[in-house]
Amino acid sequence: MLKSKNTNKSGQFFMTYRPRRGKFEKLHKSGQFFIISTIIVAFSLVGIQFLLAGYNLADPSKIFALQEDYLFFNTKAALNQTYYAYPCPLMERNLNEVKNGLERKLQTRLMILNVTFTDPCAGAGENTKQTTTFYVNLTSRTYVLYDEFTLAP
Repeated sequence: MLKSKNTNKSGQFFMTYRPRRGKFEKLHKSGQFFIISTIIVAFSLVGIQFLLAGYNLADPSKIFALQEDYLFFNTKAALNQTYYAYPCPLMERNLNEVKNGLERKLQTRLMILNVTFTDPCAGAGENTKQTTTFYVNLTSRTYVLYDEFTLAP
């Protein structure tokens, strides 16, 4: 028995279909083109998404970054708490510490804070507080906030 290209191991003859060259090869190559172009388009869209991802994120810390009214009322609350928390010999020193600390903190945010107050222990005994008037002025790029308030013992 003669062995030819179209026989299997047992010697049986079988037909193989060989299309003409070019007809199916072009189809095969165009399929590769579409697969490769789809992959390239997908990767480019994912890349564009990563490039533009930071533009639509909301940063909640920026809400409080320039809220002058929030900082202004917190300054008044800190002065109020300091006035009522300490007796007369310590109160003036602690009020000055709070004032200087807040002024330095707000300077880092490009805001100017001016706090002046009347002497809470002037003309009184060692542990007697006087009525104290506070003048608070907060200036930023967009606002000028001013308040005058009085605290009594």
